[in-house]
Amino acid sequence: MAMLPSNPSQPIVIMPGEGESHEIGPSKITHKVDGAANGGHFGMIEYTVAPRFVAPTLWHWHTKECWTAYVVAGQLRVAFLDRQIEVPTGGTIVVPPDCPFAWSNPSDAPAKLLSIYAPAGFENYFREISTVLRQNPGVAAKDLGPQLTPLWDQYGIGAGSGR
Repeated sequence: MAMLPSNPSQPIVIMPGEGESHEIGPSKITHKVDGAANGGHFGMIEYTVAPRFVAPTLWHWHTKECWTAYVVAGQLRVAFLDRQIEVPTGGTIVVPPDCPFAWSNPSDAPAKLLSIYAPAGFENYFREISTVLRQNPGVAAKDLGPQLTPLWDQYGIGAGSGR
Protein backbone atom coordinates (compact mmCIF):
# COMPACT_ATOMS: atom_id res chain seq x y z
CA MET A 1 0.00 0.00 0.00
CA ALA A 2 1.36 3.43 -0.95
CA MET A 3 1.99 6.06 1.68
CA LEU A 4 0.26 9.41 1.45
CA PRO A 5 2.48 12.16 -0.01
CA SER A 6 4.45 13.96 2.69
CA ASN A 7 3.74 17.31 1.05
CA PRO A 8 0.40 16.86 -0.77
CA SER A 9 -0.74 19.27 -3.47
CA GLN A 10 -3.78 21.38 -2.74
CA PRO A 11 -7.00 21.16 -4.79
CA ILE A 12 -8.48 24.12 -6.62
CA VAL A 13 -12.24 24.66 -6.32
CA ILE A 14 -14.01 27.39 -8.28
CA MET A 15 -17.66 27.83 -7.43
CA PRO A 16 -20.37 28.98 -9.87
CA GLY A 17 -20.13 32.70 -10.48
CA GLU A 18 -16.51 32.84 -9.32
CA GLY A 19 -13.57 33.90 -11.45
CA GLU A 20 -12.14 37.10 -12.85
CA SER A 21 -14.39 38.38 -15.67
CA HIS A 22 -13.69 40.63 -18.63
CA GLU A 23 -16.05 42.10 -21.19
CA ILE A 24 -14.58 41.64 -24.65
CA GLY A 25 -16.89 43.61 -26.90
CA PRO A 26 -20.33 42.01 -26.60
CA SER A 27 -18.93 38.78 -25.12
CA LYS A 28 -17.68 37.86 -21.65
CA ILE A 29 -14.62 35.87 -20.57
CA THR A 30 -14.42 34.46 -17.04
CA HIS A 31 -11.11 33.00 -15.89
CA LYS A 32 -11.76 29.74 -14.08
CA VAL A 33 -8.24 28.28 -13.79
CA ASP A 34 -5.00 30.09 -14.49
CA GLY A 35 -1.89 28.14 -15.35
CA ALA A 36 -0.10 29.77 -12.43
CA ALA A 37 -2.36 27.75 -10.12
CA ASN A 38 -1.41 24.35 -11.59
CA GLY A 39 2.22 24.56 -12.63
CA GLY A 40 1.42 25.77 -16.15
CA HIS A 41 -0.32 22.56 -17.22
CA PHE A 42 -3.48 24.26 -18.52
CA GLY A 43 -5.65 27.36 -18.33
CA MET A 44 -9.45 27.31 -18.45
CA ILE A 45 -11.94 30.04 -19.25
CA GLU A 46 -15.70 30.24 -19.52
CA TYR A 47 -16.57 32.16 -22.68
CA THR A 48 -20.07 33.60 -23.05
CA VAL A 49 -20.27 34.30 -26.78
CA ALA A 50 -22.63 37.03 -27.95
CA PRO A 51 -25.27 36.20 -30.57
CA ARG A 52 -23.96 36.44 -34.16
CA PHE A 53 -20.39 36.98 -32.88
CA VAL A 54 -17.65 36.24 -35.39
CA ALA A 55 -14.14 35.62 -34.03
CA PRO A 56 -11.25 36.91 -36.17
CA THR A 57 -12.51 36.99 -39.73
CA LEU A 58 -9.34 35.46 -41.10
CA TRP A 59 -7.80 32.06 -40.64
CA HIS A 60 -5.86 31.88 -37.40
CA TRP A 61 -4.09 29.20 -35.40
CA HIS A 62 -2.34 28.72 -32.11
CA THR A 63 1.35 27.97 -32.41
CA LYS A 64 1.96 26.96 -28.78
CA GLU A 65 -1.09 25.28 -27.32
CA CYS A 66 -3.98 22.98 -28.01
CA TRP A 67 -7.42 24.61 -27.68
CA THR A 68 -10.24 22.41 -26.44
CA ALA A 69 -13.75 23.82 -26.15
CA TYR A 70 -16.84 22.17 -24.75
CA VAL A 71 -20.10 23.81 -25.86
CA VAL A 72 -22.07 24.22 -22.63
CA ALA A 73 -24.99 26.07 -24.27
CA GLY A 74 -25.92 27.20 -27.76
CA GLN A 75 -23.90 26.30 -30.82
CA LEU A 76 -20.71 27.20 -32.63
CA ARG A 77 -19.81 27.19 -36.27
CA VAL A 78 -16.20 26.13 -36.75
CA ALA A 79 -14.44 26.27 -40.10
CA PHE A 80 -11.32 24.28 -40.92
CA LEU A 81 -9.43 24.28 -44.21
CA ASP A 82 -11.36 21.24 -45.47
CA ARG A 83 -14.79 21.67 -43.87
CA GLN A 84 -17.20 23.71 -41.79
CA ILE A 85 -19.20 22.17 -38.98
CA GLU A 86 -21.93 23.16 -36.55
CA VAL A 87 -21.12 22.09 -32.99
CA PRO A 88 -24.23 21.91 -30.79
CA THR A 89 -24.62 21.96 -27.01
CA GLY A 90 -22.66 19.04 -25.59
CA GLY A 91 -20.16 18.98 -28.47
CA THR A 92 -16.41 19.27 -28.04
CA ILE A 93 -13.84 20.81 -30.38
CA VAL A 94 -10.13 19.99 -30.12
CA VAL A 95 -7.82 22.17 -32.22
CA PRO A 96 -4.14 21.20 -32.04
CA PRO A 97 -1.33 23.72 -32.56
CA ASP A 98 -0.80 24.92 -36.14
CA CYS A 99 -4.34 23.94 -37.27
CA PRO A 100 -5.94 26.92 -39.09
CA PHE A 101 -9.52 27.58 -38.03
CA ALA A 102 -12.18 30.25 -37.67
CA TRP A 103 -15.28 30.22 -35.51
CA SER A 104 -18.51 32.08 -34.84
CA ASN A 105 -21.82 31.91 -33.03
CA PRO A 106 -24.31 31.77 -35.92
CA SER A 107 -27.32 31.92 -33.61
CA ASP A 108 -29.52 34.74 -32.34
CA ALA A 109 -28.91 33.37 -28.81
CA PRO A 110 -25.72 33.51 -26.76
CA ALA A 111 -23.46 30.47 -26.62
CA LYS A 112 -21.33 29.38 -23.70
CA LEU A 113 -18.02 27.53 -23.99
CA LEU A 114 -15.67 26.03 -21.49
CA SER A 115 -12.25 26.46 -23.12
CA ILE A 116 -9.05 24.78 -22.03
CA TYR A 117 -5.62 25.86 -23.28
CA ALA A 118 -2.78 23.40 -22.77
CA PRO A 119 -0.11 24.22 -21.90
CA ALA A 120 -1.29 27.26 -19.97
CA GLY A 121 -0.63 30.88 -20.79
CA PHE A 122 -3.07 31.77 -23.54
CA GLU A 123 -5.78 32.57 -20.99
CA ASN A 124 -3.78 35.74 -20.22
CA TYR A 125 -4.34 36.95 -23.79
CA PHE A 126 -7.92 37.82 -22.86
CA ARG A 127 -6.78 39.98 -19.93
CA GLU A 128 -4.54 41.94 -22.25
CA ILE A 129 -7.24 42.33 -24.93
CA SER A 130 -9.60 43.63 -22.24
CA THR A 131 -7.00 46.21 -21.16
CA VAL A 132 -6.54 47.45 -24.74
CA LEU A 133 -10.32 47.78 -25.20
CA ARG A 134 -10.69 49.67 -21.90
CA GLN A 135 -7.89 52.05 -22.94
CA ASN A 136 -9.66 52.76 -26.24
CA PRO A 137 -13.34 53.24 -25.37
CA GLY A 138 -15.67 53.39 -28.34
CA VAL A 139 -13.07 52.03 -30.79
CA ALA A 140 -14.00 48.76 -32.50
CA ALA A 141 -11.55 45.89 -32.07
CA LYS A 142 -11.12 45.72 -35.87
CA ASP A 143 -9.69 49.26 -35.72
CA LEU A 144 -7.13 48.44 -33.03
CA GLY A 145 -4.69 46.49 -35.20
CA PRO A 146 -1.58 48.41 -34.07
CA GLN A 147 -2.41 47.64 -30.43
CA LEU A 148 -3.62 44.06 -30.95
CA THR A 149 -1.09 42.70 -33.47
CA PRO A 150 1.76 42.63 -30.90
CA LEU A 151 -0.48 40.50 -28.67
CA TRP A 152 -0.96 37.99 -31.49
CA ASP A 153 2.83 37.77 -31.77
CA GLN A 154 3.31 37.51 -28.00
CA TYR A 155 0.71 34.75 -27.58
CA GLY A 156 1.67 32.78 -30.68
CA ILE A 157 -1.37 33.39 -32.87
CA GLY A 158 -0.67 32.80 -36.53
CA ALA A 159 -2.96 34.41 -39.08
CA GLY A 160 -3.49 34.35 -42.80
CA SER A 161 -5.96 35.33 -45.46
CA GLY A 162 -7.98 33.17 -47.78
CA ARG A 163 -11.10 32.54 -45.74
